[in-house]
Order: sequence, then C-alpha cells, then structure tokens
Amino acid sequence: MKRTLLYLMPFLSVALLFTSTNPLLAQASPTEVAHTNQELVNIQDVAVVNNRAYLAVGVLGLKILDVSNPTNPATLNPQVSNANPNTIGVTVAGNYAYMACDTNGFHIYNISNPANPVPVGHNQTTSLVNGVAVSGNYAYLANNQAGLTVVSISNPANPVTVGNVPLSNSPYNKYASGVAISGKYAYLAAWTDGLCIYDISDPTHPTRVSQTTTNAFTAKSVAVSGNYAYVADYQSGLSVFDISNPANPVNVGHTNSAATTDGNPIHIAVSGNYVYLTGIYSRMYIYDVSNPANPVGVASSAQQNGWAYCAAIAGNYAYVGNSYDGLHVLFLGIPVPPRLNMQHTKTSTIISWPAPSANFVVQQNPGMSSNNWQTLTNRPMLVSGQNQITLPASPNPLFYRLKSQ
Repeated sequence: MKRTLLYLMPFLSVALLFTSTNPLLAQASPTEVAHTNQELVNIQDVAVVNNRAYLAVGVLGLKILDVSNPTNPATLNPQVSNANPNTIGVTVAGNYAYMACDTNGFHIYNISNPANPVPVGHNQTTSLVNGVAVSGNYAYLANNQAGLTVVSISNPANPVTVGNVPLSNSPYNKYASGVAISGKYAYLAAWTDGLCIYDISDPTHPTRVSQTTTNAFTAKSVAVSGNYAYVADYQSGLSVFDISNPANPVNVGHTNSAATTDGNPIHIAVSGNYVYLTGIYSRMYIYDVSNPANPVGVASSAQQNGWAYCAAIAGNYAYVGNSYDGLHVLFLGIPVPPRLNMQHTKTSTIISWPAPSANFVVQQNPGMSSNNWQTLTNRPMLVSGQNQITLPASPNPLFYRLKSQ
C-alpha cells in the first residue's frame, strides 16, 4: 500500500510530502471480527498462508480454515485429522504442512487438497518435537533436550535426520522449544540455554556459533526480523537481541510488563515494526519495536476465555489461537502514516515526525516535477517525543518527503 500526504506552505515556499510503501498500523484497539470455536479447542499453533489458516489443534491434529474473508472463517476439512496426538507446531511451505507433534515426532501432510490433508511422512526423533521451521529442502526442529535437529524433506514421504546439535551440558532446566530461520542461520529458543544461534550453511553439519541467556533464563519462542531476534522470555516478557554479528548477539532491549500483567509469554510473532506476544494470557499484547532498544507496549486485545496461546499475523489481521475457545480473528487497524511537520526560522528549517517510527528517511527535491529525490544524511534527534532534523534555511523552494525503508 502506498500513501502520499502533501502539505503546502506558500508563505515558506516549501512543500512537505510523505510517502510510504510500508505504513505503520494503528494498533490502539485490535477489534475482534470473527470467532469460531466448534471443536477447535486447545489450539497450540497457527500459520496463515495464501488466505488459509493452518491450526495445530493438540490431540485433534491439523485443521484448515479458509480465511479469504477474515470476518467469516470457513472450515475446509470437516473431519479433523487426529492421527498425531498432541500436535503443537505447524509451518507451511508449498503443498505441505510440517507438524511438530511432541512425543509423536515430526509429521508431514500433503495439503494440495485442503479438504482432505493426507499424512505422507513421519520422523520419530529421539526427543520431543516442540517447534518446526522450514527452509529449502530441510526442516529444522526444536527438539527438546536433543537441541536442534535437521531433517531432509527432499522426499516428503521419507524425512531423514541429517544433522543435530545438542544443547549445553548445563545441569539446569533446558530444552529447545522454538526455532526460526533467517538466511544461513537457525535461531533456537532453549529455555535456560537462552538464545542459541547455529550456522546452517551446510545443513548436514550445523554448527553452534553463539549462545546467550535471556533476562529470566526462560527463552520459550523466537522470531527474527532484519538484524534483530525477538524472544518470548517466559518469566520476563520480551527480550530483543541485536544479531548483526551472530557470533556475538547483544541483548539491547527488554520489557517485563506483559509477564506481570496476567500471564507469561509462550509464542511470539513479528510483523513490520510490531511484536505480538501470546501465551498464558487472556489476551494478546502488542509492542512497537521501531526502536528495538526500547520496546513500547501499545495495545492489547480484549480479554478472552482461556489463554490467547498463539498468533499469526497476515495483512491487517491477527489470527489468535486460544487454548479453550477456538480461533479469534482481530482487525489490527487502518494504516495511518506519521505526519511530517516543519518549523521555519530565518536561519533554519526544523523537520519532525512522531516517534517511535524510526525506520524512515527524509528526502528532498528541488521540484515536484522531477524525480531527483535525495536522502538526507542528517541523523534525527529525539526531542519531546518527535524525531527531529534541523537544516539550514534555503532561499529556494524545496520539497521534502518522509519515506519508509
């Protein structure tokens, strides 16, 4: 989506322009637009791909919903597949759903016909499978006390273990519970072992490159965006790590407000400048992480029955799986761009826009008819809740715009 706001100031002969291909969402009041419980109790995980929601429904297995109309989710497979007890994790790639099934290992379903998902492959690992991520021809398993396990899925009918890296020798409570992939690295949330990062450039020989504890030593789930890893730290809310150097991740921000409200985070999702925490809560919590060093709580959903246990974000909607009463669909808000403002003196021009919204650059152009936009290198300062840039006054008309990166 692209929005353009033009502010003309004739007495200054200056125009201000905003343009964004990735606008911020107005997250103040997530609104429930649909709720379906049916037999969908104890939803452990949810993935949304191409207008379909794939639910890991505990002992009931895999459930698929059509969410092309988010206000009216429609069941596609009336008979829930219950071949795999305690299905607790799901990810989707192509025509297959990859399932983490606790004591029952790792399962693969052919979902080319969503009305009849068919189990096609199974790998019985040596420990519980708590989470799964897929990249290329490999599935990466959060394999409880066995750590990170890599499974070749080039033949979905015969998934084969090709690599494993155990957790540390620490005597404390440790188990791999969540996994994310970004580039040639795997990121594992491993409870007291914290955030573990692995080089998977050769999936058959994964190598741990770093391990760092979280604030509460209770890393439960992890999501990665850009140079940051976001960890649901069960007893301490949200922890943020700078992973620009995977060999030396740095804890740059955290908040424990969610952990002290009405529960503890188990699942985490990230979309744009926002992080979504769910778990042993009666609601979903939303944080603005446009400044990763200072996560700011901006909203929470209405209280639900049971736990708002897991969530997936697709477009302007959050799909929240509940431990007690099914799937809740929440509208997150209408895209609202930050307004660009200007003050002018005889010697300077001050341009400002609301914080936190740090992932923007200011560009200038001598004329609206040209496409000669140049990015200013001036570093914005934070002044009274505003990002602010001070420029020398120009005798000629200039046009400015705020553009998302």
